[in-house]
Amino acid sequence: MFRQGQDNFVNENIFFKSAGIRVSGINQTISDNYFFESTRSPIRIMSGDSKPINPVYKPVKDLTISNNYFESSEYPSLTIGAGPKKYTVSPVDLTITDNTFNAINLNAIIDWKKTKEFDLSKTNNISKQDKKINIIDLLASKSIPVPESIRKQLK
Repeated sequence: MFRQGQDNFVNENIFFKSAGIRVSGINQTISDNYFFESTRSPIRIMSGDSKPINPVYKPVKDLTISNNYFESSEYPSLTIGAGPKKYTVSPVDLTITDNTFNAINLNAIIDWKKTKEFDLSKTNNISKQDKKINIIDLLASKSIPVPESIRKQLK
């Protein structure tokens, strides 16, 4: 968990039936990891605490999630804007690129709790029943629930 840090890297790890990573803070990178059957959402991007002094969760800014492989889990691979309602600062400047989501349920890939804008690259792929689906095309198709503010960015 990146609770109070910044400029952290989580690279080249295997998360086997684990609780995954909870992210807060500035300039974080999560890349080249393998997440298998997580016991929670493998990557939970927290909403930030609006208190300027000693926040519990620092607002997330400049987060890169790239080249990760998410193997089936009953939980969404990414939860964006996680945390109690009292944490109101949405994550910003997120780049999610070159990831592979091997999903049982296409609705369980990304769970948007609270967020503004982020860059969801066309290079993310979803594997389902040995077929690769481009995540941008899927989200734009309205097959899974996506906030309208995000859907507008996909056009």
